[in-house]
Amino acid sequence: MNLQQTQLGSYQFFYRNQREYEDVVSEVFGRREYYFETAKTEPYILDCGSHIGLSVIYFKSLYPLAKIVAIEPDEGNCAVFERNILANNLSNVRLVHAAVSTQEGQGLLFGDFTEQEPRTCGNTMISSWANPGSESVPIRTVSLSTYIESEVDFLKLDIEGMETQVLKGIEDKLWLIHEIHFEFHVTKENPVEHLDSTLKMLHDHGFNTQRKQVLIEDAFPPVLIEWARESGFSLATIRARKKKIV
Repeated sequence: MNLQQTQLGSYQFFYRNQREYEDVVSEVFGRREYYFETAKTEPYILDCGSHIGLSVIYFKSLYPLAKIVAIEPDEGNCAVFERNILANNLSNVRLVHAAVSTQEGQGLLFGDFTEQEPRTCGNTMISSWANPGSESVPIRTVSLSTYIESEVDFLKLDIEGMETQVLKGIEDKLWLIHEIHFEFHVTKENPVEHLDSTLKMLHDHGFNTQRKQVLIEDAFPPVLIEWARESGFSLATIRARKKKIV
């Protein structure tokens, strides 16, 4: 595996694809998409779709004693993730090599698995969403519910199209979760009505939600922008916080 290394502030980062690394750094450390506040010194964070661990390192920069379970399906990303956690001396981080689903089992991951500079942010379990030229590999799937046995202070879902069914699969445990950040991908197979029903479910369980549209140009590399437009893709990020009881 060909890795590149760089320094960002006091943190060291290993990565395989420079453009993808820069995009994720901009999202996580620049725009601070996953910033959240809690009075706890040791919050419990579930990071689903952890990629190479940049979001985990960001969470640790906010709350050094945080307990984090990180779930990532791509084998190459997991290897880089481990290097990044080790390089920055981070503890209380558990990596689960699997894809988040509604049940334990097996599935296929579609995406870019090339050795040289793979772009893996778009890897998905949904074949019709796969980028042009995608390949597939078998993966293990895990039920998110398994990891929600106590209060969850922050749940991050970056799981490329599985968000609706995964959130519905943990509906009986939403009372344990304080804040959720997830991406929602609108396609012909996943119409905006699915988002509406998901937001209603969250509202019914005591969440306030904020929706932010993401430009295609910010979500896809230049070579895929035209394909994304023709495919009818659109992307929104959702922030859901438990309502404060006055």
